[in-house]
Amino acid sequence: MKKQILTIVLGLIMITAGPTTFAATRPTVNQKIIKNFSGQFKLSVSPSIYSLNSGFIVKARVDEQNITSAYDVKGNWVYTIKSYAHNSMDANVIKTILDTYENYQIKGMEEIKQQGSIPVFLVHLQNRNSVKDVIVANDQTEPVKEFKKL
Repeated sequence: MKKQILTIVLGLIMITAGPTTFAATRPTVNQKIIKNFSGQFKLSVSPSIYSLNSGFIVKARVDEQNITSAYDVKGNWVYTIKSYAHNSMDANVIKTILDTYENYQIKGMEEIKQQGSIPVFLVHLQNRNSVKDVIVANDQTEPVKEFKKL
């Protein structure tokens, strides 16, 4: 599971770093994607749709959260990543993290959902000596990476 989540996170970074184009060439797929995305989230603004060789990325801001969803070339949902604002982080995840990493501050959190999998949270922590990324799933934590401050 750790490998799968890291692959998604790295893929998201590559997608957001690279150039993308608006997907105007497949209106029926776009309509399916918008219907699915709108069914998952109450939108206050229209989402942006980007076409990739492997499918589509949809981005929107909903209730102070940045939402990024990926869809395959047929418009089927693959995964969603929600970036939480500091004041809207999941209380259970915060408690689980602070029980294990009590000397750290939570700097950010993403929730990753995939079809057929439980939601997984990627939590970014920091203290005076280091920065850590930790995965939280089923009230259990697993460190992903750590950087020591100089």
